[in-house]
Amino acid sequence: HVDPAFAKYQLILLCREWFQHPNGALPAYEWDFGDVNPPVQAWAALEVFGIDGARDLAFLSRVFDKLLVNFTWWVNREDAEGNNAFEGGFLGLDNIGPIDRSHLPPGVLLEQSDATGWMGAYAMALCGIAVALSQSRQRPAADLVLKFLEHFAAIRDALTSQGLWDEADGLFYDRIVTPDGTAIPVRVRSMVGMIPALAAAVVNEDDLRLALVVGKRFAGLLGREGMRSEERRVGKECRARWS
Repeated sequence: HVDPAFAKYQLILLCREWFQHPNGALPAYEWDFGDVNPPVQAWAALEVFGIDGARDLAFLSRVFDKLLVNFTWWVNREDAEGNNAFEGGFLGLDNIGPIDRSHLPPGVLLEQSDATGWMGAYAMALCGIAVALSQSRQRPAADLVLKFLEHFAAIRDALTSQGLWDEADGLFYDRIVTPDGTAIPVRVRSMVGMIPALAAAVVNEDDLRLALVVGKRFAGLLGREGMRSEERRVGKECRARWS
């Protein structure tokens, strides 16, 4: 709010080639560049973009390219099982955790509810940037909007179906996966279990109608996610009208 130009400069600086690793990883903190911090840069970029009047599309486009690489790094390097339940390690707000989440015994995985929630929020923030760039005609990005919606849907399913959610406690927990495949929930009530609540977005009826314009693939996604027959009929009418 005080100096959005400097804030934009800092976000670009973090993604420059002397900080961002060629594989897409962003540095965590000064004593360990190789550790992982929550991926909040896309959310920050959107916030600064809005604070500055939502005019600097060149900044948004530039940071978007680098964050695409970082998002891909997360998907390829921090999801060992390919099941959209992410690891990561130390992710802030967990300084007094019961285990060292960055240094686990060989062969042990820690699927983290907060890492998975952060990635859901990351997908939605990048989706928001793609929408802004597409609607401004700065660059075609409708296919990327679809990409991040699909990521978000897969991550949401992982949060509810991979053993991270405890129905009895009404809270998310990490879970340890041992080398023999045994999954053990880490039943510690902490901020870790609250982070998935950040991965939420409201989609109203008008947004849904406009979103269906991207074509049959998105309509198919909504169908797989349990959209009712009436909503599918509305989607078909929207596509016919817009085509």
